[in-house]
Amino acid sequence: YRITPERYEQVVLQASPLPPPPPDDDTDVITSSSSTTTNSQRLSIEAADLRMGVASFCKAFPWHFVVDRQLDIVQLGVGFMRIFGHNLNRHGRHISTYFVFTRPRGVTLSFHEILKRSNTPFVLTLQKPPGADRFPAE
Repeated sequence: YRITPERYEQVVLQASPLPPPPPDDDTDVITSSSSTTTNSQRLSIEAADLRMGVASFCKAFPWHFVVDRQLDIVQLGVGFMRIFGHNLNRHGRHISTYFVFTRPRGVTLSFHEILKRSNTPFVLTLQKPPGADRFPAE
């Protein structure tokens, strides 16, 4: 159905408002500065609260990867999995085995250095793992 002003008013008037959560000093709060009223919502720290499963996320974002603090790959999207997923057991999981950091130039490959540049776009280039007999990205 189309949302018209009349329909919106009916839906808003019929909906019962939820009571606000009790304040808690130990929780993070998201506030909206653009509205006149403050909307707050608790941030979750539980993986179970994620609305999308890992398999769905990997299908939705096929060209993503997740690394841990040692820069070992811990998750791959289906696109990267097709390219070098079969090499992970043989050649290791370190990011430098599969990617060259092209930009920004001169960045030391460490978690801390990447984190310092979290607002900087990175350009990575795929590379064939040393000793790999086949590499579909070539």
